[in-house]
Amino acid sequence: MITAARGLDAPSAAPAARSSALGGVRREDVAPEGGLDFTQSAFRFGVTAEPAAMMGGGLCWLDADEDGWLDLYAVNAYGDDDYVRWTERGGLPRSALFRTCAAGSRT
Repeated sequence: MITAARGLDAPSAAPAARSSALGGVRREDVAPEGGLDFTQSAFRFGVTAEPAAMMGGGLCWLDADEDGWLDLYAVNAYGDDDYVRWTERGGLPRSALFRTCAAGSRT
C-alpha cells in the first residue's frame, strides 16, 4: 500500500507536466507476506455506471477486536448487472476483516 498527502494549494492555470519516473520511489507488493488476500470485485466483468459498483468498495483501519492493534476491513462491491454471473460462480463477493496479530501478520 502506498499513501501520500498533499496540501490544498490553489489550482494553477495549467496543470504541470507529469513525469513517468517515480523519483526513487519503489513499489512492492507486500500483501502476501502480511497475510492479505483480497480482490476487489467491482468491474470484474466490465465497466458499469452503477453507483453501488463505483462507490461500494473501500477499506478502513479499526481496532475491531479491541486488542490494541489496528485491523483492516476491506469492503467489496459488485454491480447489479453482475448478480447472476456471481451467483453462477459460487456466490456474491464478500468483504473481509483482517485481524492484526501481535507479530504483525493478519488473519
